[in-house]
Amino acid sequence: MSEETIVEEYTRQVTRDPRTGRIVKEVHLLNGQIHREGGPAHLLFDPTGNLIRERWFLRGVQVRNDGPSGTDWDSSGNVTFQVWTTEYGLHREGGLPAKMSHDPDTGIVVREEFYLFGKEHHDRGPSLIERDPQSGIVVFEEWKQHGQLTRIGGNPALFERDPETGAIARAEHWLDGRQQDEMTSRPLGIMPGPK
Repeated sequence: MSEETIVEEYTRQVTRDPRTGRIVKEVHLLNGQIHREGGPAHLLFDPTGNLIRERWFLRGVQVRNDGPSGTDWDSSGNVTFQVWTTEYGLHREGGLPAKMSHDPDTGIVVREEFYLFGKEHHDRGPSLIERDPQSGIVVFEEWKQHGQLTRIGGNPALFERDPETGAIARAEHWLDGRQQDEMTSRPLGIMPGPK
């Protein structure tokens, strides 16, 4: 029985600012594929050397099982974006968002997206929430389970609201991916038969 030697090439590529010599980009590769165990594989820095973006990759796939696989910061160090991915794609358990975006000026969370196993999903609330960056009022909600618009109990699965007042401007009722008649919660186009 012959044994073969497996050679893997791990490299770290660094890009520096030509004026300051500071690192502005760092990428870790394994056999030419973006990869790093135990740390982010792709990092970006602003001209002053502050970390502004990190992405975690294993063998070319953006993935991290113990925290966000991607984070962006503004120049003051405030988080502006986070994403959670696993080998299943976008995924975060415990009723927590898999993607979050913050307005860099107000700090308000302007977008939250909930995913399980790569599909937009939330068991107990909206799977997509958008807020006005100034008022913080929720201006859009989408309720999905397993990637399909759905909400039981005759409540709308899709809302649009006025950003100043919060008044509902549009509402749609959906169940298992099919739009419903608001008054009866029946699929649109289906009328009751004769009695």
